[in-house]
Amino acid sequence: MSLRKRKINFDEVFRRFMGVVQQMYNPIAVHAPEPVKGMDLYHDVYLMCNNQPRPMNEELFLRLADFLEAQTTNVAARIYASDHLLQSYAAEWDIFQFATETLNTVCDMLNRTMEANLRGAPMTSAMRAFQGQHPNVGNSRYRRQSMESLAYSLWKERVFRHLRRELIGSTMEVVRIDREGIQGPHDAAKALALSLVTLQPKKRDETATMGPTGSLYLSEYEAVFLAETKKYYEQESRRVMRDLSISEFMKTAEDRLKQEYHRALRFLHPSSIDKVTAECHAQYIDAHKHRIHDAFLGMLQNRVSQDCKLAYELMALIPGGIHMLTDVYEKYVTEEGRRLVSKDPKTLANNLGQLHANRMADITQMFRFDPSFVAALDKAFRSIINDTATHAPDLLAKYCDQLLRKRSKLSETETEDQLTMATVLFHYIDDKDVFQKHYARYLAKRLIYRQSASDDLEYLMLTKLKVACGVEYTAKLQRMFTDVQVSQETGTEFHAEVEKPNAAEFNALVLTAGAWPFTQASAASQAIAQLPVELANGVAAFTEFYNTKHSGRKLFWLWNLCRADVKLTGYDKRYELNLTAHQLTVLLLFNDADTIPTATIASVLGGTRSDADKIIQSLIDAQLLTSSPGGTVTVNKKFSSKRIKLKLTASSGESGSGGGAATPTAHETDRSLDEDRKLYLQAIIVRIMKSRRELSHTELVPLVVDQAKARFVPSVVLVKKCIEQLIDKQYLDRAEHDHDRYLYMA
Repeated sequence: MSLRKRKINFDEVFRRFMGVVQQMYNPIAVHAPEPVKGMDLYHDVYLMCNNQPRPMNEELFLRLADFLEAQTTNVAARIYASDHLLQSYAAEWDIFQFATETLNTVCDMLNRTMEANLRGAPMTSAMRAFQGQHPNVGNSRYRRQSMESLAYSLWKERVFRHLRRELIGSTMEVVRIDREGIQGPHDAAKALALSLVTLQPKKRDETATMGPTGSLYLSEYEAVFLAETKKYYEQESRRVMRDLSISEFMKTAEDRLKQEYHRALRFLHPSSIDKVTAECHAQYIDAHKHRIHDAFLGMLQNRVSQDCKLAYELMALIPGGIHMLTDVYEKYVTEEGRRLVSKDPKTLANNLGQLHANRMADITQMFRFDPSFVAALDKAFRSIINDTATHAPDLLAKYCDQLLRKRSKLSETETEDQLTMATVLFHYIDDKDVFQKHYARYLAKRLIYRQSASDDLEYLMLTKLKVACGVEYTAKLQRMFTDVQVSQETGTEFHAEVEKPNAAEFNALVLTAGAWPFTQASAASQAIAQLPVELANGVAAFTEFYNTKHSGRKLFWLWNLCRADVKLTGYDKRYELNLTAHQLTVLLLFNDADTIPTATIASVLGGTRSDADKIIQSLIDAQLLTSSPGGTVTVNKKFSSKRIKLKLTASSGESGSGGGAATPTAHETDRSLDEDRKLYLQAIIVRIMKSRRELSHTELVPLVVDQAKARFVPSVVLVKKCIEQLIDKQYLDRAEHDHDRYLYMA
């Protein structure tokens, strides 16, 4: 085989070459010649295109065009005459496409010659003469083109355009009966679709994996398929909605959507699948979304989980569908939660905790843990918990107190689970500072009176709060634990170095001012005017010991928080009493006298006469004392009780703990909270203004609210009031020519 350019007998070489080409395009009708190697075909094209003295490429091109025109005309006639039009088209196309790809490959040199000057290349006399005889040939975009482009353009004009109506009509009929459950020649229909994609000339930068960008497949096949799909499912969905229940409608919709997806795979180019799917969604779901939306609440209320899941799966397929369901879900959870609200801390926490767990399980099982439903659940619980009628911060703090006290009947593991549940509810509280205040009150009582069930559980809860709100939020609570630990070490040293005064054991807790929810002002009003010797000796000894260890510190005694354990003798039994320091002071007076005027007792206690009367009354109610005529009180020598150990509750005249009123009072807590909020907001405002230097009122307020919302959501009025206070304190100033702008005063 020589590649040297030479003169050849064109007709002889062409006849040999065309014998193979005709057999490729008509494998059944044409008797196969002797086997020809692929290189022989390449070589024949090479010889014709490099003939000497004149290359025969144009003649070769024109003769091949003449053959392809005749071939496509004959193919069209055979298809039209067939009883199975669609199948015949698919079979003929399969042969034609394979032959064309082979021809295009062996005519690579001819293609390069024809495409060397694609745009504006002048026609030769031979080309012009051939075009005059064959006007349909060469009507592609370019005057000169590859064999593949030429063959496909002829197929498009001679075969598809000629049989378009019959082919598309047959295809749509196959699709229709397929939707009715009758099998048809879907392979032939798919072959038609893919042939139209192949027939559309591709751009130079378009790859095989890209979808069809031309108009042939899109306009002639896809557009008709989409229109038929819309018409079919529009009618069917209306009929199904009219005749079936909403549950049955959704099941039918689900089945139909799955079927149509697989049908699209069988009939369409992959680029059309999403379009067909979207059309089905539009007709079966979007057109009836309000019916599904209206029925969704009933599904939730009746706990029909399968329908809820199906409604979600369908509505998730259309734009805005999820939002429609989450609105219903949020209202449903909110209404359910408000019915479960209780004034009892345990009932409230258990009800809402169980509700949250159940609804989270719903979201996981029915809604695929969709973030939109989680957000709706969060919004609903914030609405429930932050309702002013719920009093959630106080009740939740009280519930935590019940869990962490010694009297809790739960195991440690169960308590941990309940604390975790309480922490989940805590996250929804907007006014977290209110919870902090109440939690600190209850924690103080547990620490002072040693009522904690477990130090590990206390620290566990502290850690959960720290993770939720940061170190600053739990700083004072952490300090309270530190004070108790240090006080225990101090007490050990005190007992080791100082002899017990009057053989009475004396224990003191040294609390850091500002860290505990107590104020010196409220404690001072309940100070004991004349301490009993038994207390005074212990106080003096501890004060002296503490001052030697810590210079510059001052101890302020909180007698309203003190309790004592004493033994009561002279009765039928030896009783052990646990009582407040004020009650102890009164009882110790009766060691020296059986009857004492109430005025004398009041002078010893100090404070108001009404407070003293309440303390005396608490002992009378315990039957330890009796009231005598003439304003005196007498020891009840007939006192008797079935129990040996007795715990006396604090009177309403003292704010001690251990069963009495909270310390401090709820009113004092609210007042302290308001002051703390003002200081907290002022600190935020100063921090913002220090970094920004100058801001308008409308710029400053949102920044303050955004930074404060981690602890509480301040009102605009409160923010404005704090700004005014900072202006009075000369931290800020108003701009000279714009009073709505604030300046930071360095």
